[in-house]
Amino acid sequence: MPKIEWTSLPAALREHLFERLRERKISAEDLYQLKLWRESEPDAPDGFWYKDFGSFKICGAGKYPKTFLLRGQAAKGKELWKHSNLVGATSPSGSSAPALFGAVIFRARSLPKHVWIPSQSARCRSRPPAGTRW
Repeated sequence: MPKIEWTSLPAALREHLFERLRERKISAEDLYQLKLWRESEPDAPDGFWYKDFGSFKICGAGKYPKTFLLRGQAAKGKELWKHSNLVGATSPSGSSAPALFGAVIFRARSLPKHVWIPSQSARCRSRPPAGTRW
């Protein structure tokens, strides 16, 4: 399967993406999450796709990213999951996703940093760090 193209974008598309970033006020923290996802070299499915980062979505078609949407704006196409800050085996919507760490999938940034999620694995049964809650 081809990879999503990031470096050889047509000039008009590149300008459109930069314009949407400015217009939608995507934060530096969000751009860092996008950078990490880009570095995972995600596959480019046929047709429309999107990747939801929580505070924004990037949408594309085929091998090209096409635009940025804000939280709450509807995206069409297939949701991409690869290397997406997820932990576990199934998504909240019930769609298939890679099984990572044998827990339930959730968007990691949606939990406070001090919440500890115990592993279901027998070899990882430990107590939560001091000052955390379940």
